[in-house]
Amino acid sequence: MKKNMIKGKVICLIDTDDQQSVHSLPTETLNKSLFIRRLQIKDETVILSKTSQGGIYIKTEIEDCLAPDCFYDSVSRVIDKNAPPEIKKLFLEFEFNTKHLYSNINDSERRFIEPKTLDAHKKTKEILNFIQQHNIKYKIALEYSQEDSHDLPWIIEVFKLFTE
Repeated sequence: MKKNMIKGKVICLIDTDDQQSVHSLPTETLNKSLFIRRLQIKDETVILSKTSQGGIYIKTEIEDCLAPDCFYDSVSRVIDKNAPPEIKKLFLEFEFNTKHLYSNINDSERRFIEPKTLDAHKKTKEILNFIQQHNIKYKIALEYSQEDSHDLPWIIEVFKLFTE
């Protein structure tokens, strides 16, 4: 296949683990048809970093980088429709955390939900384990994508890669 036959662009977004090694993969092709970026949260900002940078980072998944209000609403609807009674009851013991710019599911201090009770605090992992099941993540993603109307800076940056 000839290089000039490819007309579109591909952007690969990858999660960030606690430790990242340096990858020798190029972060973009010369003709800018393929980009590889790593999602990272730093100082309450989502960064699309190049994979050639190694180091120690905050674990970041796409679920950490979403608008918290829309993510909370999506999780609420999915729990209401799909969760067993004990998870539904437990989720009622949490409230939406309005203090942060992103959903931060993996950050206990900046998470999109806050426990209202000591029991909820002790059982936070149960809620997180439920919403991180692959089939539930998929349902949350569908809900979120249908409702979201935010112009998050990192998403605008992704769209700019398509226009370069």
